[in-house]
Amino acid sequence: LFTVHKVSAASADTIDVWVDGTRKTVLQLPGESLRAPLYSPTGHLIYTRESTNPGLWAVKFSLKTLSKEGEPFLIEPGGSWASLSIDGTMALVRPTSVKPELTWIGRDGLPATAGALPLKAAYYGSDRVFALSPDGKQVLIGLAEAQVAELWLYDLATKNARPLTTGAGQAVYPSFTPDGRHAVFSALFKTR
Repeated sequence: LFTVHKVSAASADTIDVWVDGTRKTVLQLPGESLRAPLYSPTGHLIYTRESTNPGLWAVKFSLKTLSKEGEPFLIEPGGSWASLSIDGTMALVRPTSVKPELTWIGRDGLPATAGALPLKAAYYGSDRVFALSPDGKQVLIGLAEAQVAELWLYDLATKNARPLTTGAGQAVYPSFTPDGRHAVFSALFKTR
């Protein structure tokens, strides 16, 4: 389990890994804002950096020694919220002046294809609302209508989207279970 937390900054500047109840610091960038770390089967730790030189970053990472190997490097300037399939295919949100789009990164590290996010309603522009399924065939996307943010399941082959959640809250931080059969997310509700 990879987590971020504060050590010396006002925001999370440290990435830790938890294994068998033991925590080990993997990366610390004082004064930076780090988010959403995840391990790629390509042997990299991928994370979003928001402060200096914002974007999607990676660093070679050893599961055997639980340590980084080399220096971090920028994958996508301004990119955020990477999500990976089991085979290492990565999708991320790339900022645009019109609307966010999905960008596929091949194993060579180059963008392979890109496509606009479906807009059944307004995309609510948060990095908390995107997850690629383990088989790489579906995406969970947060869409908003009348200021209610819900999760939609988008099929990449058919380009069809259908709602997964309904209600007065906001569904955020989606993820798939490893078998891809269930979605897990946080629900935020307004209280009076």
